[in-house]
Amino acid sequence: MKEFFIQGTGRKVCIDDGDFKAQKSGGQATVYLQGGTAYKIYSDPAGMVPPAKIRQLGMLADPRIVCPKEILLNHSSEPVGYAMDAVTESYVLCQLFPRAFRDRQGITPARVNDLVKQLAELTRHFHDRGFLVVDLNEMNYLLSKSLDTIYQIDVDSIQTPSFPAAALMDSVRDRHARPNEFNTGTDWFAFAVVSFQMFVGIHPYKGIHPSIKSLDDRMKQNVSVLNPEVGVPAAVLPFAVIPDTYRQWYQAVLEEGCRIPPPEDWSLRSIRIPATQPVIAGQAFRIDALFEVPAAIAGYYECSTAHSEYRDGVVVTADGIYAGAKRVAGALPNTVIASTPRQGKPIAAWIDDGSVRFRDLIAGFELDQSFHAEQIMGTDGRIYLKQANAVMEVTFVEAGTSIVASIRLAANVMPKSTQLFEGVAIQHTFGTCLASFFPRTGIHHILRIPEFEGGNVVDARYQNKVLIAMVERSGIYSKLIMRFDEAFGNYDIRRIDDVAVQSINFTVLDSGVAIHINERDEVEIFRNEVNSPGIKTLADPAVRGDARLYKRGAQAIIARGSQMSAVAMKS
Repeated sequence: MKEFFIQGTGRKVCIDDGDFKAQKSGGQATVYLQGGTAYKIYSDPAGMVPPAKIRQLGMLADPRIVCPKEILLNHSSEPVGYAMDAVTESYVLCQLFPRAFRDRQGITPARVNDLVKQLAELTRHFHDRGFLVVDLNEMNYLLSKSLDTIYQIDVDSIQTPSFPAAALMDSVRDRHARPNEFNTGTDWFAFAVVSFQMFVGIHPYKGIHPSIKSLDDRMKQNVSVLNPEVGVPAAVLPFAVIPDTYRQWYQAVLEEGCRIPPPEDWSLRSIRIPATQPVIAGQAFRIDALFEVPAAIAGYYECSTAHSEYRDGVVVTADGIYAGAKRVAGALPNTVIASTPRQGKPIAAWIDDGSVRFRDLIAGFELDQSFHAEQIMGTDGRIYLKQANAVMEVTFVEAGTSIVASIRLAANVMPKSTQLFEGVAIQHTFGTCLASFFPRTGIHHILRIPEFEGGNVVDARYQNKVLIAMVERSGIYSKLIMRFDEAFGNYDIRRIDDVAVQSINFTVLDSGVAIHINERDEVEIFRNEVNSPGIKTLADPAVRGDARLYKRGAQAIIARGSQMSAVAMKS
């Protein structure tokens, strides 16, 4: 237990290790959450934000900008931190970039347009008060769980009239400005970099150019992904989702070197929604169409029930749940699907106002049971919930035509620094990163992953002894591909550095064959066994990053837009 005192009132603040929040914690400072208040405590009082700068930050009036409110003193009356409003349940803004996240959450181009508008409003709010954001990068913004509000955090580093900027991520640094020279133009350049990723999911100076390779050179020469010579991965959204007025502004800023404010025309009429791409013939793979649904497929789940209409599995889209091509339920937010253990009946689960609700998709009605939960995760036909410091496994008992849901403890975790991803729970404990795996019902393995430490795990997915994670460090994203043994006592790792923020796209067949679409739109095929040699790499326009990989037993299948197809290698 740590004790601090609010300057000016003497009120005591007691902070427990269970209040630790990994997000924005680091070597310099640690963040703790208590209810609606967050406390940032500096490891060295000399690193504390000057009280005079905190007073200047008080000029910021937008509630979406999270500013210091009260100064914390230690027992020696030294300023060692501050209190601020907490943004409790949220996503880091970079989690918005991948297409798969948008499909799961039903995020439309119009919704993204509104979020970009909010980011511009926050930036103008700083400028109107004589401040500069400077370090305007995606890790300094949070997106509310309701996906409708952006919050700016970590304002320590911004430039006020009396205090210079204290940080700048290289990915948003303007190469046309002199070192340590910041102005509204450099802010709007950084805004262009971040907002462009919000619209289409790729840094504007990523992609592949035939001769100009580095991010640094691309920025200096104004060669962005808008240049016709630059190729981008198939998972990137079509540039048609960018409003026309913004497309013209990006051309001026990113390609012509202009440093001007963005347009204030937010007309949705200028957004063109691209049509679903049809199934195309494969070169290395045989593609067999299975069925099509009316909206983009956000998730596919195997189903072992005897009911013939569910033979093709369950598909989740933004407008409903489908058994094959037949709609069996309306739209449910961020739905996961489980199967009952005896008859394999599909159960849809989702969080509604802090409680998990369940729907028997065959019977067509909701179960009587409901449980509190902050997060929900589905894996291999099972469902797990996070409740404070516990991960709970949902179990289903079939009694005649009735299904009863209950929960049991699966793992103890840090209450405020644990994130559920598909198949894995990642928790950060004061610089140490632990991963919890649930390979079978009633089984839990936990182990330390040193390769994640010092970074932010922004996405992860585990299936059948394979874990792939996207880890951010100082604006650089790395993809880590890991294979575990049966006891989770040993693993190997393959690391790909400096990749674009893309969806993790792989599946592991029941045969142990892993299929992964990499950042170059190539299909990688390898075994899921630790230290198993060999990776077969194939390129085929029919199976690229815009095709989501799933499995049905030993059969690989892909979802491309609204179409589901079986895929197999040609002999």
